[in-house]
This record gives sequence, structure tokens and C-alpha cells, in this order.
Amino acid sequence: MKKSLYIAFGFVFFLQGCAQEKKERTMNILTNSQRIDYLKKNIQRYSYEPLYQIKVRTDYNYQILINDFPVFTNFDYELKGGAIMFNINKAILQSGIQKLEIRIYPESINEITQKEFLDSKGYFKLQMTQTAWRKDGGGLEEPKTILEYELPKENKHIGNTIDYAKLKSFTDSLSFEATVPYHLQGWT
Repeated sequence: MKKSLYIAFGFVFFLQGCAQEKKERTMNILTNSQRIDYLKKNIQRYSYEPLYQIKVRTDYNYQILINDFPVFTNFDYELKGGAIMFNINKAILQSGIQKLEIRIYPESINEITQKEFLDSKGYFKLQMTQTAWRKDGGGLEEPKTILEYELPKENKHIGNTIDYAKLKSFTDSLSFEATVPYHLQGWT
């Protein structure tokens, strides 16, 4: 009885192995364009797929977090003064109010050295826009500004003027509303 049981299990595993080998051979015969066509047919598309982007101009080092997820960090001394734009959809888990946290640090002097304090003449400007890919394939829609932020001159809690030259860092929290066609669990 045991011998026939072993033979039956062996036969089942042999058949399963043969089936997998045939499937793998079938996938290897497909060309890249056939694979792309297959993926295009099977990807779920939404009627509206918004794209949220942030544009930052600053001479400081900084980190941007959306819903406690870091979306961009810049400590590169060669990039200071210019504008950087990046997408933030990866940190938006569902429609509704989103948390934006901005952490600002002293500027870098070179690859190794960073100033100890923020500069009173430094600047930080952030603009958040919403756009989407046009359905006719003609590129992106005209971006719509949903949030603008500039380094505050006064403390919003007590009203005193902020002396950035005495600060080693500065953090500010804001919120914005986003509408996305999906709901993800993510890190919450």
C-alpha cells in the first residue's frame, strides 16, 4: 500500500513539473511587443488619473514628507538655488486630506561641509500642482496650483518674527486635499 502511495505522489509531482515547464516555454516565445500588448490589455485604467507634483526653489537643504513618507530629500550643494520638480503620488494612499511636512536644514558649503545655522537671507518656496494625462494622448493637462508655501517671516503660533540665523533647522506642517481614484493600505 505504501509503495503505491509513493508512486502516485511521484507521478503527481512529475506532471506538475511538466506543466510548469510548458508554461515557461510559452512565455519565452512571446516577443517584447506581444508582452507589452498583453500588459496594455490587462492594466486597469481609471477615467481620471491625477498627477500631483511639487516644485521647490531654495538655497537650503530640505526634506519633504507626505503622510509621513519621505518623497524628496536634497542635501546636494550643487543643486541649491535652482528649481526641482518631483511627483508625490506614491505617498498619497487615498482621496482626502493629506499631511505635508517640510524640514529645512542649513545649506551645504561643499560635498562634506554644511553650515551650522540657517541663514536669515535664505529662501524656500514650494508650489504644489495637480495635472493629469490627457485622454487624447496630447500630453499633460494645464497644471492647477493647489498649494503655495514660502518660508514664514513670523511664528504662526506666537506672532514673533523668526530669526533663522539662530536656528539649526526649521519644520513646518501643512495639509492639502487630493483626489485619487484608488485606495491603498500602504504604511498606515
